[in-house]
Amino acid sequence: GFELKSTDVFLCGHGQNGMGEIVVLRLAEPTPHVALNIALKGSQVLCCQMVPGINNTLWVGTQDARLLVYQMSDPSSTLMEHQLEGGPVICINHIEDSVFVGTSEGYIHVFTRDG
Repeated sequence: GFELKSTDVFLCGHGQNGMGEIVVLRLAEPTPHVALNIALKGSQVLCCQMVPGINNTLWVGTQDARLLVYQMSDPSSTLMEHQLEGGPVICINHIEDSVFVGTSEGYIHVFTRDG
């Protein structure tokens, strides 16, 4: 599986084909390089947020109002997917055990970790 390093930088957007893409750029090596590339089927990626914990997860917001969550130990498959109300997902932030997801129409969706 993929192992995160403290110098990894997450970049989100869309690839040449217009589809969503997450790139993990590893800066600590002798030469910076792409450590991981996750291509998403569907919409462009507007935001992403790493949520640390026992199982590090990457939360991804898309133009078509989807919230995707990947477990970083196995980023090849989606751990969770939600179609959200309120338009495109434009921001994601976490505070302690809660993740806040904002949409373009002003909705804020709050997710909390179980125990």
